[in-house]
Amino acid sequence: MTSRWLTAMLVEKGVLSEAGLTRNAGIRTCRTCRQHCLAGIAITGLDTWLDPNPLLPPGELHALLDYRQTFNLYAGKQLIPRDRHLIRAYPAGNPQRPTFATHTCGEPIPTIWTKEHS
Repeated sequence: MTSRWLTAMLVEKGVLSEAGLTRNAGIRTCRTCRQHCLAGIAITGLDTWLDPNPLLPPGELHALLDYRQTFNLYAGKQLIPRDRHLIRAYPAGNPQRPTFATHTCGEPIPTIWTKEHS
């Protein structure tokens, strides 16, 4: 059994993405800008790269106005896209389901948007 065959099988089954991401989110290095990101396969099945600093409610608003999708980290590993229902039920800053914004190379999240700032 070769590693290429095993990798191809894992990609085909949806366990691993072409970029080497798994459904369990973790800290990875962006291949383009070399910044640390929270990355994984979201429940939508798409590779998702997020800035690793949790957002506060005003930060989520700014991120959405900046056309960045936001996600919850559920159970410490699953990335779930936020919609109006999740935003209402679990406002950004909730320690049970931290909120993160999508990563954009060369445009880091301002620290005033994050829990790091408080």
